[in-house]
Amino acid sequence: MLTEKIFLAFIRFYEHNDPLLFLVPLIVITLVALIIKPRRRKVFFLIGLSLLALQFEYSKVIFKEVKADWLNQVFAEDFRFRKYQFGTFFFQDIVPFALSAAGWIFLALTALI
Repeated sequence: MLTEKIFLAFIRFYEHNDPLLFLVPLIVITLVALIIKPRRRKVFFLIGLSLLALQFEYSKVIFKEVKADWLNQVFAEDFRFRKYQFGTFFFQDIVPFALSAAGWIFLALTALI
């Protein structure tokens, strides 16, 4: 019974954080390798992985806080539609896309250098 609950907890943790379980060990390994022997390729790889991890966390957690705390407080209820829609579009669509694109560009630079 207890082992089933522990197993289900691990499964749910994996389902919720599966990209991070891949990215965080790579970030740590790259950081250690960068400390041991600094190379430009490792810096680009570390930046790319960090941006991809940040994009995942931004989409999953940070945007909800930005929307709840910032967008709802900055724009008044009566004058809110266009500005709120623009702010939501920027923070929900543009920022995650820019983080993801920048992360993949740095990973591509790693492969090209």
